[in-house]
Amino acid sequence: MKKENRQTDVQLQQTRTYLTPMLLFASSRELINLKKHLRSNHNKAIQSKRTQAKHTTMGLTASKDTFCTFFTYVFGMYGVGMVALPSKMVTDHFDAPATPMTDFWIRCFGVAMSGLCYCVKTGNSQDMFDVALLTTIGITVLGPYNAKFGYLGGKLPTKYPMHYMPEVLMPTLISIGLYAKFLA
Repeated sequence: MKKENRQTDVQLQQTRTYLTPMLLFASSRELINLKKHLRSNHNKAIQSKRTQAKHTTMGLTASKDTFCTFFTYVFGMYGVGMVALPSKMVTDHFDAPATPMTDFWIRCFGVAMSGLCYCVKTGNSQDMFDVALLTTIGITVLGPYNAKFGYLGGKLPTKYPMHYMPEVLMPTLISIGLYAKFLA
């Protein structure tokens, strides 16, 4: 019995000696094929992304839905800030003190802005896009640029650098909206 076991062990050892290089060769060959396959798929994915990138702006797809999302974030944050801290809206952007009257108006406008953001995000996409774009243009013209240049009732004492934020943010939002409306 021991002789049979010893003979089986020797045969097993010979088989291992013979098969191990073959298995390693086959495994390495399979790994090389797998690596080539993965690399070609990766290159195809990169080319696909490059093709898609031609239709995007700064890596983001400029669609009407994207604009509505940006509108909701930007004006939603302003709305929450207006309701929660109306005095800060005055003191951050202007060299003037906040009064109970300005707090009242800013708080009311914050509620209206928050409601508009909700409607833009949940309403009919095409109609809400137009409303959001026109609202952005109107607020930009009547808000930060009117305060800066004073073409409707005199120049206001704007406080820089904080007032640069809406002066840059609003035209950027308008540009995305106009791109989505006319070019996308």
